Amino acid sequence: MNKLTLSNSKALKLSNVVSVDVEKNDLIDFKKNVEQLDNYIKSKGSQPIGPLVQKTKIQIDENGEKTINVSLLRQSNNFLVHVDSPYSIKSTIRVKDCMYVHFLGPENKANIAVDKINVQAFEDGIELEDEVYIIFLGEVDDYSVVDVFIEKKHS
Repeated sequence: MNKLTLSNSKALKLSNVVSVDVEKNDLIDFKKNVEQLDNYIKSKGSQPIGPLVQKTKIQIDENGEKTINVSLLRQSNNFLVHVDSPYSIKSTIRVKDCMYVHFLGPENKANIAVDKINVQAFEDGIELEDEVYIIFLGEVDDYSVVDVFIEKKHS
């Protein structure tokens, strides 16, 4: 049962967020990157909590070339005082006024959730920021459950 549920106004709040930027060629071994992030948090005496969050930022230069920056974010049960490179930590990430889609469907079709937000924003004349937060909630009956947040631009 495929399903997309859209909301025009949601907020995303994450606490004690440990993040790491993922190089383009490292995206192939996604599970390994997630394991390394979780193990790093554990090595600091804390526990990863909540679902994995992937933040994607697409930038287009003056020549029309796209650059995609991907970061993995995971909440920790404690704030890590000392964090070593390439990891970073933020006590809170708040993304206040977002367009949001809850996706239930095949994992390889999850990009449809981002497309749904972009189409709805286009139809409603809403400009969006260039960061996309994708939260992997799990699986139900061989379907992926994903939440997608994209912040609205405010002048």
